[in-house]
Amino acid sequence: MKKKLLYIGSIGLIMTLFLIVFATRCLSDREVIPRPFTAFDLLIGEDALPIYWQVDGTPVSPLGEGDEDDSYVVFIAANSDAMAAQTIYRLPSRKTAESVYDTELPYLFRDESIVRDSPWQIPDQLSYVSPYTNRQHMACTTYSSLYICQYLAQYEEFVTVFSSYIDERVMTLEQFNGVVQQIDQRFAQLLQLSPLSDNSN
Repeated sequence: MKKKLLYIGSIGLIMTLFLIVFATRCLSDREVIPRPFTAFDLLIGEDALPIYWQVDGTPVSPLGEGDEDDSYVVFIAANSDAMAAQTIYRLPSRKTAESVYDTELPYLFRDESIVRDSPWQIPDQLSYVSPYTNRQHMACTTYSSLYICQYLAQYEEFVTVFSSYIDERVMTLEQFNGVVQQIDQRFAQLLQLSPLSDNSN
């Protein structure tokens, strides 16, 4: 039952984000930035998670709609109901991605929800601060009795969301913090990002 609730929550998140992204695309000028890779290549793999996690199915484009370069992946933990998911959306431009991030931030971390048992909070263990983007946020809440953490970030024309069930047996807060660092480093590597401190000099 818990696995089904988390799965429904993950799919609901993907659908909601898809609708907002789709609406934003329809209202924006499309400025495709050439890339030698796809959003699929930016997805983290099993090696970014603790050893007992594995990909559930095949990473795909959200709902099979939207931009062909959007992707998401769902992970499951062995011998557990725990699930985790990452979604990556590629927007027409950085400006459009900024708009999507600004819209999603208050929506994804809102406290006004009948399925959340506690407000979103940022535990001390979630200490990772990206040197490559200042548009990131992560926090945790209790969702239908399940403790989950969520990460939202923008990297140039990409917006990504990662969420996971948190339990000492499958994913600790420290490990979630580590996965976020892996996501950050993967974007930095493929997008060839320089630390923000370098750009301010």
